[in-house]
Amino acid sequence: MLDQEYITGSLHFKDQAEFAAFWKMKQKAWTEWYASVQSRSRAILERALYNGKALCFPEFFREIRTDAGKVAGYLFATPAFWDGKAESLQNLDYYDSWHNYRSKYHMLAFGAASIVFQNFKLNRFFRLLLTSFRARKLKDKNTVVLTALFVESNLRGQKIPSRLFQSIKVEVKKLGYQWLISPFRPSQYGDYKRRSGFLHNRDVFTDYCYKKREDGLPVDGWLRSLTRNGMVMLKPEVESFSVSRPLERFFDFQKSHKPGQWYQPVPGVWECGETQTWYVDEEQGTATSVEPDLWGMIPVE
Repeated sequence: MLDQEYITGSLHFKDQAEFAAFWKMKQKAWTEWYASVQSRSRAILERALYNGKALCFPEFFREIRTDAGKVAGYLFATPAFWDGKAESLQNLDYYDSWHNYRSKYHMLAFGAASIVFQNFKLNRFFRLLLTSFRARKLKDKNTVVLTALFVESNLRGQKIPSRLFQSIKVEVKKLGYQWLISPFRPSQYGDYKRRSGFLHNRDVFTDYCYKKREDGLPVDGWLRSLTRNGMVMLKPEVESFSVSRPLERFFDFQKSHKPGQWYQPVPGVWECGETQTWYVDEEQGTATSVEPDLWGMIPVE
C-alpha cells in the first residue's frame, strides 16, 4: 500500500520473534558471511546488546514502523570526530571500533536490565551509570557516521531509506553535530567486475564510483538513489570493511551462496558478483572478504 503512515523512533526489539525477523533481514542484506546463523542463547544476548545500544544512544539506532506497528527498516550509526577533510577519513573498521569489548559489556548490561525491568521505571543509580557512560563515549564528537541500513523487502518502493535519513538528520541537529557521512556500498559493482573482467583494485573501483549515465547521475543504482537524496561524494575507500573466517566456513559459504557463480580472476582471489572480494590464505587457513565503499556526505540542512 503506497503512502501509508510511518513512524520513526529509537530501536527496540520487543521480543525474540521481532529480533529473529531483524536477523533474517540482516542475512538477506549482508549474507550469512556477515550474519551467521545464531543459537537461541546467542540470539538472546544479541537482542539485549542491541537494545542496550539503543537505550544508551537512541540517536544512532533508529527504526521505522508502519502505523500498525510493523517494522519497515532499521538504520544504525556511530558518533565520530572528523575534521571535514576527505583525505583524513579512515575506513569503516576504524569508526566502528568505538564498540570495543568493554563498551559492549556495558551496553549488554543496560540492554539486559531494560528487558528484565521493562515494565518498571529505571532507578536513579541505573540512570546515573547510563548517563556517565554515554557522556564518555560522546565526548569531543562532531559527526554521525551511518554504518548500516536495512529495509523490509516487501516494503521497498515506500522511500524507507529517505525517511530514515530524514530521521537521523533530525538527531544530528539535536546533537549539534556538523556532519552526516557514510561509507556507502555500491550495489552493482560486483556485476561490473564480472562483466568487465577487471580485477578489483583502487583504480577500477574509483572509476566505477564516478561513472555517470547520460543524465549525469551515477551508473550504480544505490549511488544514484543517494545522489537524488543529496549525497555528495567524498572519496572511494578500497578497503573499507573486512571479515576473516576459517577456510572451511568459506567453502561452506560458497556452496550455499550463489552456487555456480563463483570464479577466480587470479589464484587465491574469489568473486561471485558481490561488491566485496574474497582473498584466501592457505597458510593461515583463512578467507577474508574485503569490501570497498564510497564515502559520501548527506547534507543535514
